[in-house]
Amino acid sequence: MDKLVSVITSTHNRNDLLFKRCIPSVKAQTYPLIEHIIVSDGLNQELLDYFGGYGIEKDHARYYATPYHYDDWGASPKNVGILMAAGECIAYLDDDNEFLPEHVEKLVSLIRQTKADLVYSKFEWLPGGSVRGTPDLRLGQIDTSAILHKRELIRKGLWLNKGHGNDFWTVSNWVEHGARYSFLDEVTMRYYFRGVSHKE
Repeated sequence: MDKLVSVITSTHNRNDLLFKRCIPSVKAQTYPLIEHIIVSDGLNQELLDYFGGYGIEKDHARYYATPYHYDDWGASPKNVGILMAAGECIAYLDDDNEFLPEHVEKLVSLIRQTKADLVYSKFEWLPGGSVRGTPDLRLGQIDTSAILHKRELIRKGLWLNKGHGNDFWTVSNWVEHGARYSFLDEVTMRYYFRGVSHKE
């Protein structure tokens, strides 16, 4: 039986990319059971108005906010999203990136097959179209939006605020505390460097 996956998006003042790229790519997933939790770093009045309040579901998504955290790199919104999530697995998608349609389905399949605590995939880096991601954990070769993990993994720690590369440092902390991981040698996500325009 399929299990609920919570996709958590942290956002800060990039509503255009959120609505143009991020939200549609979650809605387009082939995996059937997904909730999308969007958490802004600081109040986002446009999102609050769009969703009609905190925690109200619209288009299979819900909106929450945290007080603004200067230079937090999205750690606090992610941790709030985890607390609000109901899924047995948790994935992440930054507001300026996008999943390919089978991203969640393929990572859920991998985590079932390998019985790992977390899995991650290759991703396309835009502009330029280079491919990143390696089976050994390396800074710059793993991205927040490429990760899916079992909910219970957070017992080994929430997201760390380590500045640039906090996705790498967070995953490394989980692994140091005994988490097992597996790598999908396939591109399932697009990473847009500093919010560059949508790939046509």
